[in-house]
Amino acid sequence: MKRASRMMTAVLCMAALLPATLQAAEANLDLPVNSAYIWRGQVLNDEPVFQPSVTVSAENGLSFNTWANWNLTDSLGESTKNDFNEIDLTVSYDIPVEVVDVTVGVAEYTYPNQTAEDVEGTAFALPSTRDFFVSVGKEDLPLSPSASVYYDFEAVDAFYGLASISHSIEATKELTLDASLSVGIGDSDYNEYYFGTDDIALNDGNARIGATYAFNESITVSGFAMYTVLLDSDIRDAAKENDAYFNKGDILSGGVSLGYTF
Repeated sequence: MKRASRMMTAVLCMAALLPATLQAAEANLDLPVNSAYIWRGQVLNDEPVFQPSVTVSAENGLSFNTWANWNLTDSLGESTKNDFNEIDLTVSYDIPVEVVDVTVGVAEYTYPNQTAEDVEGTAFALPSTRDFFVSVGKEDLPLSPSASVYYDFEAVDAFYGLASISHSIEATKELTLDASLSVGIGDSDYNEYYFGTDDIALNDGNARIGATYAFNESITVSGFAMYTVLLDSDIRDAAKENDAYFNKGDILSGGVSLGYTF
């Protein structure tokens, strides 16, 4: 607990200090509590989690993000209860292109206090990994289409892609409603690593609705509901047979978050 408290203090200090070191920077603190932890169609925890993040962005397009997962129950074991079992660090840059919005970045994923079991039931520590990503999109087009490609160049050596459409409505001056649909695809190396299926396939489909209420320019509260399903039948079967990475198939999830901009 003390280690986790020190880690959270470090995150908050980073948010406070970086705006002073980056010209015209802005920091965003998000404090969400979600009913489950879902990543690229995989249900990594089907019980409540706390997932705080801090993003510091400069006007030149450079951003830094720290994100963490805190399990609120012992569903993954006593060692992961009331402690961080994942901490991600991301650096990204918005390329100044007029025709389309382009972002490139590098992310590091670390897994303290977390183990898993292979198909033979042997426990192992989840290895940290890194990926490079490119995202393109255009918010002022109908349905705001976007697409991202991630290349894991550390533990997996594989590609994952995500395409999405979304739409938002300002119901009132304070209240914004939004909805999105997205589809993910993994190459054969990605699906072999996470599911044991050596095929390129459509991995996950996600339907999400949400709402955000702005109390003022700095404080917001938001909520969402999302349905996620593994689309490929072979991947669904593999997820049911091998839960080494906590694959569980389809799930309805949701959450609420408090946001603060400073």
